[in-house]
Amino acid sequence: MIDVDIIQDVETFLRNLNGRELLSYAICNEECGAETYEWLAERVGGSVAEEFKRLAAEKRKHALRMRELFERAYPGMKPTKFNAPPWMPCPSAGRCSRWRTSRRPSPWPSSPRR
Repeated sequence: MIDVDIIQDVETFLRNLNGRELLSYAICNEECGAETYEWLAERVGGSVAEEFKRLAAEKRKHALRMRELFERAYPGMKPTKFNAPPWMPCPSAGRCSRWRTSRRPSPWPSSPRR
């Protein structure tokens, strides 16, 4: 069962982050996803474990690409560490994404800031 209050809290939390913080959150989200798939792979066998390992590797690639983007956008800065639930599995993720693009300017910098 999904706790709707937690989802709404995450939604509110994410709406108040700036671009650097959002990218930091995305990096943490991918890294945590990889750790979850690795944990699952250790607990099952056969083709299911192999699929979890493949998914973990994909998450690691995503995290690396986001870290490279972060370094280009925010040279000399380190991503903020987050301890927050993952975003994409939340049922309201699509609704909040539409909210951001339709009601607010993009949080991403048009040019790198220091």
